[in-house]
Amino acid sequence: MPRPSPPCTARRKVGAPSSYDEDVDALEPTVLWRLFHPGGRHARAVLLPGDPLTLTFFVDHVMDRAERFDAIDIALFRADEVKRSLMTEGWKDDE
Repeated sequence: MPRPSPPCTARRKVGAPSSYDEDVDALEPTVLWRLFHPGGRHARAVLLPGDPLTLTFFVDHVMDRAERFDAIDIALFRADEVKRSLMTEGWKDDE
């Protein structure tokens, strides 16, 4: 039985240039995106507050990697870059 996802704050804005906006809670993790694969797998990107910021990627509730960034715009760009890469491999938005 898979472990439940930790509680996170999701912030999305309709019509924004990416799947999330730049309003990130300074005290709470923020889920930037969630994807699923037709084979049943799930992935998500989570931005953790702090200085520096930590961008984490989870696949099937297991952390795949964590990357640190000094600026939020670079972290958000990296998250979008990974999302685009996964979507070219058949992953879909999980909304």
